[in-house]
Amino acid sequence: MHLPEPTMKRVYAFFDLQNLYLSVKHAWNISFPNFDPIALSMLVVGAHQDWALTGIRLYTGIHTIKKNEFWHNFWINKLTFHKNADRRVDTFNAPLHYNNGVP
Repeated sequence: MHLPEPTMKRVYAFFDLQNLYLSVKHAWNISFPNFDPIALSMLVVGAHQDWALTGIRLYTGIHTIKKNEFWHNFWINKLTFHKNADRRVDTFNAPLHYNNGVP
């Protein structure tokens, strides 16, 4: 049975924030994660008239407060900001794992 293609396609954007940060850092030598996954999602979806942004999923590992208080608080605040900025955002996080002291 062949189903017709929907006229409006629902899009979910998935971000691994640590990998996105490392890619941005490598590509543009940026040392601070100032990217906006909501704006990036809207930019990609906005290029297609028949796409509707339905959800944005943000995944990241977070330093424990004991290991690095600054980055722990930064990522908690960044996730909270994005969650409050757009109802389509869902966040998922877990403590970072370290290998020889490197996350």
